[in-house]
Amino acid sequence: MLQRRANQTVFARAWLIPTILLLSSISGCATFSLFDKEPDVKPIEIIKKSVEKTPLDLPMSDPLKLESVNWRIVTPENIDKVWEELGAEGGNVVLFALTEDGYKTLSLNFAQIRNFILTQNEMLIKYRLYYEPEKKQEQVKE
Repeated sequence: MLQRRANQTVFARAWLIPTILLLSSISGCATFSLFDKEPDVKPIEIIKKSVEKTPLDLPMSDPLKLESVNWRIVTPENIDKVWEELGAEGGNVVLFALTEDGYKTLSLNFAQIRNFILTQNEMLIKYRLYYEPEKKQEQVKE
């Protein structure tokens, strides 16, 4: 019995030291401080620096100078007359024909192309106004 008690005492002491170390490591920073002194913490300094925008230096596109197109309306009643006129002008006679729906589709396609070009031109003007605000009035007038 005496031997058993001695073993229990040694066993209890063996667990005592690791338990104390574990508890002090878990709560050591919260309960112990070195001389109750606050650490020196420097405030963060935030510096804002504006960067000058780089000018785009893109020339405005020149307006299109399109050649005129001579459209002739060909119907079953005037096809012979138009064919003779085309032959009299010289060169090879070629006839491109569109149905009424085909002509509507062609017109819609050209309207979409026109709108796309206008949108791209407007975007270019907006970029210029953003990157080169001092030239704002000049660009809008052009």
